[in-house]
Amino acid sequence: MIKKNNLSCFILFICLAAILCGCGRKKWPQPAESESHFRLVETEAARQGQCLHLNVLVRGPIENLSHLVLEIAPMDEQNCAGCPFVPRARFEYAPGSSGVRFSENSAYIAQCGLDENLPYRYRLLGYNVFDTIEPIITPVRLAQ
Repeated sequence: MIKKNNLSCFILFICLAAILCGCGRKKWPQPAESESHFRLVETEAARQGQCLHLNVLVRGPIENLSHLVLEIAPMDEQNCAGCPFVPRARFEYAPGSSGVRFSENSAYIAQCGLDENLPYRYRLLGYNVFDTIEPIITPVRLAQ
């Protein structure tokens, strides 16, 4: 009887331990923010004819910058200064692609083919090499 009681207690202990080990907060591991996140700081924007030239400072580990995306929208009757930003075109720039030059801690973008008579609203998105990290989005700006 004592052995049967000890066996029942042991089984009960194992079941409780298994249940308690399954409790707690579970989430996917995230990369350390200081080691993998970067910020985009626009330092200069200029229009020259049909081209928009952007200098962007990358604060943090630039090696984690997978690619940049430029979203633009012309200022016309459908897209006013106070209207929500709805991009009409997206241009992707990866290291080594045309239209972008990466240096130590910055990127220079030249996007041509724009209507030189229209001002444009634009924003940049910076994508991290770690897919679980959301893209960095700059504020919408005006290029005249």
